[in-house]
Amino acid sequence: MDKAQAASRLRLRLRGLLDELERWTSVVQGRDPLLAGSLYQRRRRCGKARCRCAGGQLHGSLALSLSQQGRSRLIPLAGLDASELRRYNIADRHVREARKKLQSLCQALLQETERLHRLRRVSPDHLRLSLPA
Repeated sequence: MDKAQAASRLRLRLRGLLDELERWTSVVQGRDPLLAGSLYQRRRRCGKARCRCAGGQLHGSLALSLSQQGRSRLIPLAGLDASELRRYNIADRHVREARKKLQSLCQALLQETERLHRLRRVSPDHLRLSLPA
């Protein structure tokens, strides 16, 4: 394969990387609120002797587990809309995934740009330039 074909292939790869970069950037640019952490249904007993939880049917409540300043925190979310919170939590996961993908895409973009740059360079001998002594 000659230099022109190699350069053409590199340009195509660069175009593909730029298209993918644009797709992942649109994920990061979304407008939905983001909720970090893990949502889960917490089950527990209330302690009353005649309650249904004493027979094994535990009470359930939504909780958010997250890390703040290196410590794990559990935040009860009673009374809040679970479906909305899950949507925000999923959006946060997608943005984190997009950020990782953008990081690797940027690295690949720089590598391909460097390859194309090296491929396009010509030596002074090629141009038949006379260099001053």
